[in-house]
Amino acid sequence: MAKQSKIAKNERRKEIVERYAARRAELKEIIRRPSSTEAERTAAQAELRRQPRDASATRVRNRDSVDGRPRGYLRTFGLSRLRTREQAHAGFLPASPSRPGDDLPLRPSAVRPAPSGQARAAGEASRGGRGDAAAPRTGPRRPPRAARGSGPPPVAPHPAQFRLPGHERPDESGIRCSGAPVTPAPQQ
Repeated sequence: MAKQSKIAKNERRKEIVERYAARRAELKEIIRRPSSTEAERTAAQAELRRQPRDASATRVRNRDSVDGRPRGYLRTFGLSRLRTREQAHAGFLPASPSRPGDDLPLRPSAVRPAPSGQARAAGEASRGGRGDAAAPRTGPRRPPRAARGSGPPPVAPHPAQFRLPGHERPDESGIRCSGAPVTPAPQQ
């Protein structure tokens, strides 16, 4: 839950933005319009600077409408990502619209029917009993690691693979570490 003072301050900013919105739009139009004289532009810029800082709409922070959380805000629902997840799992939110105001889901597969009792039990058994929280992925799969070009760096060969003639290890020279002679392997 956000501090009540921060939420109240944001509400005051919204009121100030609303109060100055029309005049700010007029002044910005004067500055933007190519037919405006240099004196009109300068006067409009000066008046914009005299307005309070909180008159700018960019000073308003989008906050969760339930608890005022300022981070992870989703405009579609007016909630933070955490609250959206809670509401969706509880069944209070419809399928996610593609744009605010649309009533259609993103794609037909976005709305899945609830699993029946047997299907749910089988799903829980295959997922370790975690219920719907670990539902199988439905989107396209990523290519294998080798095809992506990423992964662990190649392993360098062992230095023993690069021995030069005359630089054999003691066990290859016919003498064991214990000192007993060994017959060397025939060379081809």
